[in-house]
Amino acid sequence: MSGFLVSLLLTKDLVRKGKFNAVGYYLHRYLRLTAPFLVVTLGQGFLAHLFIRGPFEDILSKGTEVCRKYWWTNLLYINNIVPWNTMAICVGQSWYLSNDFQFFVIAPLFIWLLYKSPRAGVAVTMTTLLCSCAAAAVITYAYNLGPSTVFDPHAVNFTDFRLLYDKPWIRCPPYLIGILGGWFSFKHMDSLRLYTSRLSVLTRLFLGTLIWILTGTIQFMVVFGLHRDMLKKTSGEELVLYESVLYEGLARSSWAIALLLQILCCQCGLGGLINKVLSWKGWIVLSRLTFSVYLLHYIIIQSFVAQLRHPFFYRPDYEIAILYLGFLGMSYISAAVLYTFVEQPLVFLERLTYRK
Repeated sequence: MSGFLVSLLLTKDLVRKGKFNAVGYYLHRYLRLTAPFLVVTLGQGFLAHLFIRGPFEDILSKGTEVCRKYWWTNLLYINNIVPWNTMAICVGQSWYLSNDFQFFVIAPLFIWLLYKSPRAGVAVTMTTLLCSCAAAAVITYAYNLGPSTVFDPHAVNFTDFRLLYDKPWIRCPPYLIGILGGWFSFKHMDSLRLYTSRLSVLTRLFLGTLIWILTGTIQFMVVFGLHRDMLKKTSGEELVLYESVLYEGLARSSWAIALLLQILCCQCGLGGLINKVLSWKGWIVLSRLTFSVYLLHYIIIQSFVAQLRHPFFYRPDYEIAILYLGFLGMSYISAAVLYTFVEQPLVFLERLTYRK
């Protein structure tokens, strides 16, 4: 979705002005992400361990050590590459934030090429995408890795994570698909809407239902299709290598293509009830907090685990549901504070300065 929005908005600028404001493009993004990210980095690196006490407080202590040593990689958005042993990440989930920023940096190259020469742009983007998929498959085969083995309890030195899971050259296919989708939406959405509007009600209903069932099934298989493999891992059984190769090579792109089709369905009038739910204006308020929730939720979960004084089991399910709702509520409350005192003031200052 990030690639889709960047491509759509940047293509509009290029068509309208013939150029885009590169300084504003990069500076706005860097400041927008870095201010709250820096606050969370400093909080985890220098404050969290002072307030959390419990049998597993070493979880936070290790995070503190990593942050004090590698906090600067967060500011440069390279913590998914430096250090190479990327299990040592300050603010553990921020490896994807670095990926997203790196994709954002190079996105104008693909979008400009699509604007200047659509055929060349599509060819270069697709070639890059296919090379990334091939790299994931080859690395999986060469190192005999299992699909999504970041959670494998038998993994040695988390080779899968260091080589596959968080690397930008492996993670880029969904972003590239989003770039192609944003460009396609800008160029052809009016024609697509006109075409679908001429279809009968029954045809639109059938076509929309078919697309949603197909894409939903693909997404379900990408997420839950690993269940059998995860059971094998926990029991120490050997996985089928060709299945792992196919999954690593195709899963990310399959998810992204399915999501893109769903977005296009909503745009061209085939979204139905789903589009009405997703278009509810109440999501706007929550959407302003999602970045802060992303930054804060992990440390909230870590703080809970660090203070556990009894065994924790994943059954019964209602206990997990209660915990989930508690984490969700605390994450959004904390996010509201971070947004109010860090993100929103930055937006206000930005409007008063260079964006003005």
